Amino acid sequence: MAVGPEGGKSSSLRRRRGAHVPALHRQRPPRHAADRARVRAEVILSRRTVLTPVGVHDAGDIIALHRDPRVVAQLIDGIPDEPWKVSIYLDWAAKLHARGIGPWAARRQGDGRFLGLYTLTPFNDGDDDLLEFGGRLARAAWPGGLSVEAGAALIDHAFEGLGRRELVSAHHPDNRAAAAALARLGFGNPAPETVFGRSAIVHRLDVATWRALGGRALPPSRGGGRMGEAR
Repeated sequence: MAVGPEGGKSSSLRRRRGAHVPALHRQRPPRHAADRARVRAEVILSRRTVLTPVGVHDAGDIIALHRDPRVVAQLIDGIPDEPWKVSIYLDWAAKLHARGIGPWAARRQGDGRFLGLYTLTPFNDGDDDLLEFGGRLARAAWPGGLSVEAGAALIDHAFEGLGRRELVSAHHPDNRAAAAALARLGFGNPAPETVFGRSAIVHRLDVATWRALGGRALPPSRGGGRMGEAR
């Protein structure tokens, strides 16, 4: 998910390219410290899932996720679907992890099955004041509410662990599953915006709303409730 400006004062999203997943142009894969930087970004647990800062050991699952055409059909930013792209992605992730944010790999507790990626990333490149909440989920996570449960755990970490006051998020206009999931997580005030030159629907969530929900997602309504592919 990508999202809108703080306080909702602007009518358009004009973000620098580096604010979310990095541009994946072919280049020599950089040397990165993905695993070393993981000490700053915390492991997050929910009842059925565990979220760990992404590292080299997640590379195969990251590639497989982004080679699923149904997953990437409505993405609005970078797609790390080749080893050299994942190397760039992990280098980017390591720099964010050193600041306590970035991408997390979600897995099911018990069997360790990969569920997808969740992110807390700066809305503006290099500025951590306003974070975007995002998720892109493997099909294994679509049923059963695991995607929303993991997303709620990361949102709670952003507000109660990192002390944030507001999060923003966005999705492709046609992604109804993402819209339903964001509504369950308390996000509101959807508005059309432009992200990376593409149309998107932007949602916002503040800490007061999250606490009013008791720090957890709402029950699913008929026909909705998985994260889908929201950035």
